[in-house]
Amino acid sequence: MGPADGTNVNKPLDDAPFRYVASKGDVIRIYHHDRLATTLRGRAAVRFVGRVDSLDGPAAQQLMARETGQYRFGNERLAGATRRGKGRRR
Repeated sequence: MGPADGTNVNKPLDDAPFRYVASKGDVIRIYHHDRLATTLRGRAAVRFVGRVDSLDGPAAQQLMARETGQYRFGNERLAGATRRGKGRRR
């Protein structure tokens, strides 16, 4: 877990907000702050387990964030709102 004094502001995945639970029948449930974020089944679940088992803590957190769509942090969030060339006048 990260420090409680706020020095960790730019690295939100360092606090390990994601965890996953494997159930029988190739079902993976990924939780974000102890709330169900997504459920993977079948091939997606098998592929996820194969990938996450070979990763360390921060990389596994990043993988879970991308699987759930909860990965827009920092400048990625701002970049989505920026207009790039659409409707520009010349």
